Amino acid sequence: LIDGSRIAKGDPGEAVAKSNARFEQMGFKRCITDIFEPMFLPGSDEKEKKRIIDRACAQPECASIKILSSAIRWCAEDFDYKYSQLKVPVQVVQSTHRGEGNKRVPVTSDMHIEWHHELKTLGV
Repeated sequence: LIDGSRIAKGDPGEAVAKSNARFEQMGFKRCITDIFEPMFLPGSDEKEKKRIIDRACAQPECASIKILSSAIRWCAEDFDYKYSQLKVPVQVVQSTHRGEGNKRVPVTSDMHIEWHHELKTLGV
């Protein structure tokens, strides 16, 4: 199971609208940079970081926003049902998490991550 985290809850239309408004307000490149840049922790190879972020920013804007909107909608609309249907254990591997102030931080073994708890609640 590969998942980028639980990126939306609640009303799917509102979640997508909020994301689209952010793209309109900040612009595509800034939003994509803000999504990818915090995934790199201090000490990451700066050339590789730049190459990956530049590649993400070079993707077609319309298609990228549609893909992200689809992921947001799926998380808000289908996450609970789909994950409740899992009948086998899953292993969650997550290296970073958005902590206080929505800042990305390394995951530690004692950290509480809500969507991990949701998976446990669902019995997977």
